[in-house]
Amino acid sequence: MGDSDLDRFMKESRRSYNECKVKNSARRNSLMKKTHGIEVEHKMAAAELSREQRHLREQLKHMQIERTKTAIISSMRDGKS
Repeated sequence: MGDSDLDRFMKESRRSYNECKVKNSARRNSLMKKTHGIEVEHKMAAAELSREQRHLREQLKHMQIERTKTAIISSMRDGKS
């Protein structure tokens, strides 16, 4: 292998390395953006689920209060009869 062949090989290797480096960097940045988007969606879904759970617990509490009130009123009416 002559000097010119070696120079050409080194130049081609550098070019190939730089192309791969650019592609890998772009791929990494794209994956990071996707990952960030997924994390944001996960946090939003978790917050929505938490709100729904609180709302359902509140509804259940009110339903239990109403049921208890109805039972008390019913027992009071039955006692007066």
